[in-house]
Amino acid sequence: MTHVVKGFLLVHILAAIWFAVGLLAGTVARAQGRRALTASARLFAARLTWRLTKFFTLPGLILAGLIGAPLVTLRGYSFHLGWVFSSMILYLILLVCVLFVLTPHQWKTALSAEESEGDDPNLGSALGARFPALVEGVSALMMVILVFLMTVRP
Repeated sequence: MTHVVKGFLLVHILAAIWFAVGLLAGTVARAQGRRALTASARLFAARLTWRLTKFFTLPGLILAGLIGAPLVTLRGYSFHLGWVFSSMILYLILLVCVLFVLTPHQWKTALSAEESEGDDPNLGSALGARFPALVEGVSALMMVILVFLMTVRP
């Protein structure tokens, strides 16, 4: 394996870690915001989940995918292998979930929290909305499965 491929692999792994930090920390911040008793704590949680999505989850997910796809052929694997194909499908599902469910919901929640300065009585329910929380949990599970597929290569 050449030094260029090793460099791409390192950047791919670091981007995946960057994504994982954002997704998992956002899940925790959102859960804490849902349970928060004060308006300032809910406002902080809404801001934090949006910032984690904006600076960690989205860039990490996109960069890991952009670098990971060419790495398949650069490292001598084929897209027809079961673990590679499964990883690509899981990545695409994860990308759709993050881009079209989690990001808009967290952006709207942070925007409404900013406008009301955390005093919106619906902010706690927005932070605890069931469907985005479900998608976030499933996304975290898919991330764990992706890590398993990438490391074990069954």
